[in-house]
This record gives sequence, C-alpha cells and structure tokens, in this order.
Amino acid sequence: MKLAGSARLDALCGEYLLGTLRGPARARFERALREEPRVALRFAHWQRTFTPRYSKLIEAQPSGEITE
Repeated sequence: MKLAGSARLDALCGEYLLGTLRGPARARFERALREEPRVALRFAHWQRTFTPRYSKLIEAQPSGEITE
C-alpha cells in the first residue's frame, strides 16, 4: 500500500516527527520516505513548519528554580 494517497499521511508525518511512530509502522514510513516522492515532500513540509517553531521549546532546559 502506498502512503502517498493515504488520508492519514499528515498524521503519520506528525507522529514520525514527534518520535511516537514505532515498530513496523515506523519502518514502513521510512521506506515510503525513500521510495515515494510525495511522502518525502509532505514530510519536508511538516519539518519546515514544525521544527523552527518548536525546536527552541524542545531544547529548553528547566532553570532549577522553584517558584510557588
């Protein structure tokens, strides 16, 4: 089954970006990234959209201060 035509393509891209796509589903998505240009293009779109906006939040470390 080709993922390029899947109604869940955007959801799969998001799950892969977040690291929640696991096991056989992850392997199938990675294969689709290599073999299906439309999947790779859609994933690149989500990388450009997601990464700059949230990468600073993901990299942020807690200050260690306790506030009440």
